[in-house]
Amino acid sequence: MTPQRLHVLIGVVLCSCCVKGSLQPQPRVFLTFSELQETQTSQFYSLSHEPLDYRILVMDEDQDRIYVGSKDHILSLNINNISQDPLSIFWPASTAKVDECKMAGKDPTHGCGNFVRVIQMFNRTHLYVCGSGAFSPVCAYLNRGRRSEEQVFKIDSKGESGKGRCSFNPSANTVSLMINQELFSAMYIDFMGTDAAIFRSLTRRNAVRTDQHNSKWLSEPIFVDAHLIPDGTDPNDAKVYFFFKEKLVDNSGTTKQIHSMIARICPVSKDVHTPLST
Repeated sequence: MTPQRLHVLIGVVLCSCCVKGSLQPQPRVFLTFSELQETQTSQFYSLSHEPLDYRILVMDEDQDRIYVGSKDHILSLNINNISQDPLSIFWPASTAKVDECKMAGKDPTHGCGNFVRVIQMFNRTHLYVCGSGAFSPVCAYLNRGRRSEEQVFKIDSKGESGKGRCSFNPSANTVSLMINQELFSAMYIDFMGTDAAIFRSLTRRNAVRTDQHNSKWLSEPIFVDAHLIPDGTDPNDAKVYFFFKEKLVDNSGTTKQIHSMIARICPVSKDVHTPLST
């Protein structure tokens, strides 16, 4: 996947769906771009000749669609043929926010746009999406309809603040997971990119986060992914695992080294007054 082109290896995608329940680990296939083209199992779709920073891909098996987040755009592509009936939404940052971003000295091309970094299934008809909003994060509900035949794909609400749900800087990874219409996000919560947090929002309970500016909890993390993993037979015992990298001081006390880390969070915790524990 390049900045200007979006290629989807349909054969591998469909295969992975079929073997999902298999107990045998499947080998990974590594191909160069030219080798991928030679297999004739990829399909090409281009929204623009300009770099759009395709980053987030979410598969919707119920509607046979792939949702793609990029700069100022959200795409809905047919999983069986990404060139057939593509749907797109133009969702830029406001002119005022873009101007403020440029005045703050941020990169006009790679920073001062609405880079979509969160796409999560909210219910049977809507997605919850967030973008960097030219260093002013914004979120909204996106109507995808009940069936793909309806060809519905539109922003269905006014934008709301995305602080605590999406990073200000599009270069800083945002990791998210929707559980029972509650959003769990890991990102940098401030304009300067110094306050990293795991946050629970979109909730009837109090919004909570990990302890602020506590290096014993999070130390310059680079967030990678998040998954809900069962813990026994009771679904309520499942835990959210966040995978990330951290810069930690070694035994000499002077040199920082990168370590792979895992944080585990109980999503059904009834404790709404204290920070999320990891």
